[in-house]
Amino acid sequence: MVENQNGGARLLESFVEQTESRLKIALMLEHSGEIGRAREQALRDLLRTFLPPSLGVTTGFVIDAHGGKSLQQDIIVHFTDYHARFELGGVSLVPIEAVIAVLEVKSNAASKKVLRDCYANLASVKRLDRSNGGLNRYLIDRQPVDVKRDAWNHFQFQPFAGVLALKSPSRELWLDVTYDWCEKNDRKCWPNFFCGIDDYIGSYDVRYPEMPGTVACPDPTHAVSLLAWRPTGESPLAWAVQEILNFVRVAKRVDYLPTSYLTSGETPISSISTRSLI
Repeated sequence: MVENQNGGARLLESFVEQTESRLKIALMLEHSGEIGRAREQALRDLLRTFLPPSLGVTTGFVIDAHGGKSLQQDIIVHFTDYHARFELGGVSLVPIEAVIAVLEVKSNAASKKVLRDCYANLASVKRLDRSNGGLNRYLIDRQPVDVKRDAWNHFQFQPFAGVLALKSPSRELWLDVTYDWCEKNDRKCWPNFFCGIDDYIGSYDVRYPEMPGTVACPDPTHAVSLLAWRPTGESPLAWAVQEILNFVRVAKRVDYLPTSYLTSGETPISSISTRSLI
């Protein structure tokens, strides 16, 4: 029985502990492809445990209305009850408007190259055009609402993106590689967090006008510095899951135009017959 005091937190930790055990068992597999699949499946199962049923968890590619396509993503969290989703030969192609979060999952991210490759993978999603050239709007109670052009680059309008690693780089290496990435790329392409499952969280010191002092938060929009730290009283993976769930609460639900994906525009009329109703 879960105790009433901190029962919810203990429930999360229990599922996280089970997942961490599955991740370590996966490393015993001899084939690297099988290790990767087992690792990703364990984390997808963990997310499905807590995500609402209107959200799906898959692997595959993210596409936009202009024909853009991301690199392959280990985990894609997406809406399932509004947007179209495409499948070709068992491979998922998820429209960028439907995407909430993408995650890179690595057994070993303790090198500069692997970390940079993770960031490039995630950025290939963040660079896709969620606005469809400014034609899209976002939804409030399924009613379309106009979006200011600059707002599309804000944290809540962008896909949430993070790295989950069983083996982490040193904090100094993570800071060096991530600082270099942030210097060379626009903020909308910055990762939201790094989670060394056994070690630490990498995120940002965020300064909000209404909240004085340091706030450790995965929001690049208002970040002033990088932070590598360990949560008090919980595992880094539990923190990462909570932040994904927090983002689900505030992520903007973006409308989309089916014709932008399924046709080249308005359906042409080659011949027409009519009968008056008046």
